[in-house]
Amino acid sequence: KKGRRYGSVVKHPCIQFLEVRDALVHFTLSVFRRIQVLLRSFWNNRLLRSFWNNRLL
Repeated sequence: KKGRRYGSVVKHPCIQFLEVRDALVHFTLSVFRRIQVLLRSFWNNRLLRSFWNNRLL
């Protein structure tokens, strides 16, 4: 019983750490992708506006 408890105590934090690490990696990647998409759309809108303004002028 003591061996099982010790083993479970040792294994559980490692598994929990890996799950937390994977969740953090996924979260940071998704946030980075959202920021990248927002910046890209903002930049495209800015370029299109300047292009249309120059074309109209």
